[in-house]
Amino acid sequence: MNGYTSTTNAESLRKYIRKYRKKNALKDTGLIERICTSIEIQNYLQKTYDCSIQIYGSCGNGFGTKNSDLDLSFNHSSSKTDADVVEELAGNLKILNGITSIAARTQPRVPLVEFQFKGLKIDMCVNNLLPVENSKLLRNYTKYNNRLVGLGLFLKHFNELVGIDGQHGLSSYATCLLLIHYLQHTDPISLPILQNEYNSITKSEKIVKGWNVYFQEGYIRFKQRNSQNYGQLLIGFFEYYTKKFDFDKKVVSISQEISPTKIETEFNSDIAIQDPFILTRNLGDGIPEKEAKKIKTIFKKAHELVSSSSFSYISQSYLFQSIDCKQQ
Repeated sequence: MNGYTSTTNAESLRKYIRKYRKKNALKDTGLIERICTSIEIQNYLQKTYDCSIQIYGSCGNGFGTKNSDLDLSFNHSSSKTDADVVEELAGNLKILNGITSIAARTQPRVPLVEFQFKGLKIDMCVNNLLPVENSKLLRNYTKYNNRLVGLGLFLKHFNELVGIDGQHGLSSYATCLLLIHYLQHTDPISLPILQNEYNSITKSEKIVKGWNVYFQEGYIRFKQRNSQNYGQLLIGFFEYYTKKFDFDKKVVSISQEISPTKIETEFNSDIAIQDPFILTRNLGDGIPEKEAKKIKTIFKKAHELVSSSSFSYISQSYLFQSIDCKQQ
């Protein structure tokens, strides 16, 4: 790709991603509405329980859209099983004014109460503390690079568009980790590693459910020297995972500077993505070999497309339509 083509394609993508973020990102008013909703539900439940409510997921990690559901963790000490607590919560919430379509889902791996409150869809789990910490970590990363959210929203949209999201593909969380890892390895780097000990010679700890979830929550000295725009970074993202990152040997990790190997982690999936806190958890475990091959192929085709001299700025509905994922 020559210099003119690179600049033109990057500018086209920059405009598209900027427009997509402006149209779809969760605005401050929407976030405040969801925070107020969580407080209202917490105040109601505190009449019965010694509890707290915390937001996690897309509304808590900074990558929410205007259509994002609200994920809540009901934090409460109880000798009952999570499934029993969920059924009890569903019964108590039924009488709260504004609640509709409530159901206790006790069969999933993580039992939850699913309901609508004043038109907003809400999922509430019990003591889902590690996802709360994950959401805090990702939200902190958004403070260091104002392009992170736009790129994350676009990539989630892209994955859905080409059919590599869903239960056996890349989850929204896995996509965010792929993006953060890449931005930690651009030249110059675009994001710090918040789990590094920048200001201390001793290892800090914050233990939640047996795992150290400590990270640099306060501001660290990180000067943003990477001035690449949305388009340049997106082109670099596809190039990095197509030509530079060794999926056969390496594990995607945002918690350390040098990527661990599959031998070190004992991860054996085709695409291995390490949870930043639960270090034995591989987010690629649920991606079958065929789907992993499809993801790699689509990333390669995407890189070829955005690097091509024939690439042009096309409408949102048909962006990347030339990637025929059905034939993978």
